[in-house]
Amino acid sequence: MDKKDIIYINEIEIPVRDWNLNLLQFCEEVELVIPRFCYHDELSVAGNCRMCLIEIVHSPKPVISCGCMLTKEMKVFTNSTLVKKAREYVMEFLLINHPLDCPICDQGGECDLQDQSFVYGSDRGRFKEIKRAVEDIDLGPFIKTIMNRCIHCTRCIRFSKEILNIHSLSMLGRGRESEVGTYYNQDYLHELSGNVIDLCPVGALTSKPYAFSARPWELYSMETIDVLNSFCSDIKVDVKGNEVMRILPITDKVYKTDWISDSIRFCFDGFKKDRLVNPLIYDMKENFFYSCSWEFSFFMIQKIKSYQLTFFRGDNIDAATISLINELIRTSIFFYQYNKNTSSVGNINQFLLNQNEVISNKKNITIFLNTNMKKNNPVLDSIIKKKKNLFKLFYIGAFVKNNYEINKLSLKITSKNKLYKNTFYIY
Repeated sequence: MDKKDIIYINEIEIPVRDWNLNLLQFCEEVELVIPRFCYHDELSVAGNCRMCLIEIVHSPKPVISCGCMLTKEMKVFTNSTLVKKAREYVMEFLLINHPLDCPICDQGGECDLQDQSFVYGSDRGRFKEIKRAVEDIDLGPFIKTIMNRCIHCTRCIRFSKEILNIHSLSMLGRGRESEVGTYYNQDYLHELSGNVIDLCPVGALTSKPYAFSARPWELYSMETIDVLNSFCSDIKVDVKGNEVMRILPITDKVYKTDWISDSIRFCFDGFKKDRLVNPLIYDMKENFFYSCSWEFSFFMIQKIKSYQLTFFRGDNIDAATISLINELIRTSIFFYQYNKNTSSVGNINQFLLNQNEVISNKKNITIFLNTNMKKNNPVLDSIIKKKKNLFKLFYIGAFVKNNYEINKLSLKITSKNKLYKNTFYIY
């Protein structure tokens, strides 16, 4: 290999294959850990926490690794005396106004600030002035805020603007008066809003349903998949005894996404708190559920079974719905999948989304048939938004507000095939 294709890290020659990486990403590839608070793989580079400082030869002062691109034959030091002292000063600055409430913080035991202060923190403080106080903000029923703990990493702000397309959350004020907040009071509502809980490196944003219920060392974790949408995201279920306490995402190795929908993150509340005790009827016009008696519900089931039902199914229906429909009227439903012959629900292809076909770079055109991706599959919607420039997007159906530009074709599809009576078509 040419000498121009190598860099020196801690006086060790390391070959470089991709020059588009920044220094922090390259150090991760060679299994060299650099502390950080504001950097995240799915978000833009901010470089405002200053915790990832490194030393570059011929540079007059330390440089942030997340904002430094690779150059040929550069010489870097990640563990020099200058770097350690710089990180210690940054940590002392971050802890100036941070409250000493780790024993009552839900982030305790898995807090990035705790881990880094153990390595770079001081055993005593030199700050004798009065600590500032920040008023908490209301972000809805899922996110608990204690803004005194915020270290201004701006992960939540960048996630809101770049992934959720929500611009209400921003940095307010300047200097000592700066704080993360909203321009006006409103709920932070989105299908992926719960991911800011995982993004926050400290205890400023935590989960309201999980508050004061368990500690990380008390939980037993199990890895599984999300069956509430067809993307089948990797998730981790934390259990205390025989009770589910929380559900967290696992980084997808194929698409490198860390997001899961709020429907799977908080669905375990339905197992113990908000369980259904009466059957419900959904009114499509009013978008509301009405309770009914068990006698009327069984009458409706018998009436549905008298029809010959055929479900033409797309790839956005979840596994739980397919299984429940199959149990409800097993003998009178036929499932059809695009480019597939009739098969049983037991086949995994019936509920797994063909992810490679939808977001593959080889496909030039993607058409959505009367489906709201933001509601039905928010994780896939975020990936499509990130790769929207790689293919053209078209939509057929009623008007739906998307997070990205999409070409509207028509309201419905006309077909020359004969439509049979007493047949329901679901796309």
